Amino acid sequence: MKKLAVIISSMLLSTAATAADSYQSISHLGYKDTDGNDTVSVDSTYYFAPKKTMGPYDQFEYINRTTNVFGSYADDDFGDVTNIGGEYFVQDFVIGAGYSNYDYGSDTDLFNLSAGYFFNPNLLLKATFTDVEDGDNYVMFDLKYNHQINSTDYLGFTFTADGVFQGSCRLSC
Repeated sequence: MKKLAVIISSMLLSTAATAADSYQSISHLGYKDTDGNDTVSVDSTYYFAPKKTMGPYDQFEYINRTTNVFGSYADDDFGDVTNIGGEYFVQDFVIGAGYSNYDYGSDTDLFNLSAGYFFNPNLLLKATFTDVEDGDNYVMFDLKYNHQINSTDYLGFTFTADGVFQGSCRLSC
């Protein structure tokens, strides 16, 4: 299967200080051609406080602790997907909400609400309820752990499970 991926541009918007090591907004614009299916996408996340990078421009700490809003849009030859949402952090708690619309011949709307608790700065447990229009609603649980190696390196673990605790694990470095 032939895949050709071309990134038209990656844009960085910083409403923080002009220093290249902190940002308040990260945005991307992309184009991909996969077997004749052209996909154009744009996404952006705005943080309500500056975030310091840990290396490349969009590499922040593994577990986010900064209030934010986000949005994305992707359009391909078959349909489009729109997402908007945000997270609000207060002390050791996080709450979030989001909306997604999938338009592939028929519209499907998804609404989600999430709540989480930081047991310590490196351990987060979060539950997310998703309401699927004309479909089955579901709950997912995420347990995230960050093991900081030094000031720029970490091992991040995420265990995700559904309501009956069948899950998957992801490792990030």
